[in-house]
Amino acid sequence: MGRTFYLTGQRTFSNRGCEAIVRSTVDILTKSLGESRFLVPSDDPGLDARQWPESRELGVEFVGSGAQPRTQRLWQEVLGRFPALQAQPWPFPISHEVSAGIDSSDAVISVGGDMYSLDYRFPIRVMSHDAAAMNKGKPTFLWGASVGPFSKTPAFEPTALRHLARMQDLFIRDELTAKYLEDHGLKNVTRVSDPAFVLKPATSVEIDLPPGSRVLGLNISPLVEADRAAQGRDSLVEVAQAYVKTVLRETDFGVVLIPHVFPLSGQGVNDDRKVLRAVYQAFKDEDRVRLVDAQLNASQLKAIIAACNMFVGARTHATIAAMSSGRPTISLSYSVKARGINRDAFGHEDLVLDARKVTADELWALTAHMASQEQDLGQALAARLPGLRARAQSAGLRVAEALGAGR
Repeated sequence: MGRTFYLTGQRTFSNRGCEAIVRSTVDILTKSLGESRFLVPSDDPGLDARQWPESRELGVEFVGSGAQPRTQRLWQEVLGRFPALQAQPWPFPISHEVSAGIDSSDAVISVGGDMYSLDYRFPIRVMSHDAAAMNKGKPTFLWGASVGPFSKTPAFEPTALRHLARMQDLFIRDELTAKYLEDHGLKNVTRVSDPAFVLKPATSVEIDLPPGSRVLGLNISPLVEADRAAQGRDSLVEVAQAYVKTVLRETDFGVVLIPHVFPLSGQGVNDDRKVLRAVYQAFKDEDRVRLVDAQLNASQLKAIIAACNMFVGARTHATIAAMSSGRPTISLSYSVKARGINRDAFGHEDLVLDARKVTADELWALTAHMASQEQDLGQALAARLPGLRARAQSAGLRVAEALGAGR
């Protein structure tokens, strides 16, 4: 066995985007460095291992993610209430379990994707783990990430940027993030693409498509429902129901409702199946609508998404699964990351809508436009995909070079 990598920013495969990143990361680094060992933190190692039965053969070991120290949880609350404290020194304590994993590694790969943003409050946990790794002298790489922007938290922004400047390399997956970091003077930025652009779809999954030859895949999530309610807008479920009715009335498309985040344990709030089941209730007697409701892994879901002709998705890695399969895709965005990824995949942001504000009419109008441009969009994706995949692989080559290793 060659090098040992510890993956920070990872806790559960309930988010199939996290699973897609980890699977692809293992593939990329193995191709660049040969047989390696990957320590993958997990809140429930047994559940995550069942999602990926062949993982051990690939050098993957699921290890405990370690309880978040109470000081970190308290500080998370304090920072939101007292901005003046956001510039205080870092890092904070980490668990013994995480520290031991870092100690046993040759390098640390921070695979959180968008963990270095304010989408999930202040990124205290991942920053603490990565700071600990750097303090221990471990080469630490930010992997296929979108970052910030932290401009809305001016006291915290210098703290975050100083931390990022210490890393060996910042492998950045979108041009907007790269520009943000370079404009703030960071010299360790390398443009790549999201590692999931190289994720292989499963070859043995049963795909139940609606009758007919044309299929639209649809993914929504519960993440923006609170924002929409606060603005007095219809729920995204109501928007999706009205939208699907229009699709069925105006086209011959069948519709497949595809979740991309749902708990492996069956219990949890952040569950796409809950909102998609609610959408499906309006169409349960309609033969042209299907709901994917099985406990599938990221590669199996990518195979189902790839079987669609076009896709509309709220979850970033559901849309990446579609784009990397050459499918014209509308992104229902709730952060800057979708804009940058769309620029890379399509060369523009024309297929991005704000999930916090979108209406059924707006979504239908853009879908109709996408359908009219389907062939051109497919050709544009086909032309860009080899470069996107090569950029994803290039991060592995840079890691190998930094570690003085490689095939």
